[in-house]
Amino acid sequence: MNFTPTEKLLRKIVSFQTVTGDHQKTEALFDFLKKELRGLPLFITHEKFGGYPSLLITTQKTKKPTLWLCSHVDVVPGEREQFTLQEKGRRLYGRGAYDMNFATAAYLKLLQKLGKKISEYDFGIMLTSDEEVGGFYGVNQLVKKGYRSKVAVVPDEGKDLNLNIASKGVWHLTVSTTGVAAHASHSWKGRSATTELTSFLHEVYETLFRDEHAKKDHWHRTFNIGTLKGCEALNQIPDYAEAGIDIRTVSQEEFAEVECAMEKMLKKYPHTKVKTKVQASAFALSLENPYAQEYVRLKEKVTKKKHIPQLCHGSCDARFFAEKGIPALVMIPTGAGEHGRKEWIDRKSLEQFEQILEMFVESVAKKDTTRRKGDAKFKKRKIETIG
Repeated sequence: MNFTPTEKLLRKIVSFQTVTGDHQKTEALFDFLKKELRGLPLFITHEKFGGYPSLLITTQKTKKPTLWLCSHVDVVPGEREQFTLQEKGRRLYGRGAYDMNFATAAYLKLLQKLGKKISEYDFGIMLTSDEEVGGFYGVNQLVKKGYRSKVAVVPDEGKDLNLNIASKGVWHLTVSTTGVAAHASHSWKGRSATTELTSFLHEVYETLFRDEHAKKDHWHRTFNIGTLKGCEALNQIPDYAEAGIDIRTVSQEEFAEVECAMEKMLKKYPHTKVKTKVQASAFALSLENPYAQEYVRLKEKVTKKKHIPQLCHGSCDARFFAEKGIPALVMIPTGAGEHGRKEWIDRKSLEQFEQILEMFVESVAKKDTTRRKGDAKFKKRKIETIG
């Protein structure tokens, strides 16, 4: 097979089968990556939170480099053959090829290319292993522990290397209701938990979400009942019912609005409770940010295509940087099929990502430019955007 050096490394990384929660395989991958970097003047640190390991590689001895290049090495489960990277024309197929170990491979190849000149730069590589289950033990804990930067690159969302300027927030919650069990033929002797639960959920949807779904661009809040449980028998009035809900909001203000409205509704349903399982904030990036402007300039230069800002309905680790006031540049090469049986990444787009990455690091993380506070080139550049 005619693989480039980065593709060969990606093929090896995919073969480790680093499914989320398999800490042994994650550690094995980290050991392999360290061997790949042997002999280079780097500073390597291990962190572990909740059992999930992370690997931090920096060009300077610091927890606060100018730039963090981020990638999660964990992947969702797949068939055995998916863990062998396959070349089919302009596409590479494999679990994690697109989501998102292409970035892991590109980062390491960048370090190898810089070689002994690494000390002239101020950036780090942050590799985590829990993004597929929320990122709360990876980037979230790392930024809380003091790992910060002026800007972060998180190539995990978007389309065709265009910047993602906003992602929806996530609220996963459990709604439960208690009742009084009885035989279904004597309904007056019981109180149905499912009746109160479904009434509450119906009111929430009708009041807060029905009209939102009519928006054509779909940049609106969403509501989904993922799981619904009652009693096992048809002829029994259930004394307990539970639903698992997924809510997405376009901003933190909208999340607060939805949360407040639901709390008011709950007053009419005395036997119903809401418990938060996951609450992840919405993410936004201004294209007036000088690092964003620099990325757009380089992207257009390499691809010869106009930058088209993206909106993402999902979520990624970028939100944890944003919560600390750190601008995060979120993009991804051309590809598709993440979490599916035919996950793939476009080879030319991957090559372009590498070119942009190298130029961006040279522009923002070389020590002779980062030491000049308020460098004019990162204040005055303006670009035209579409959309």
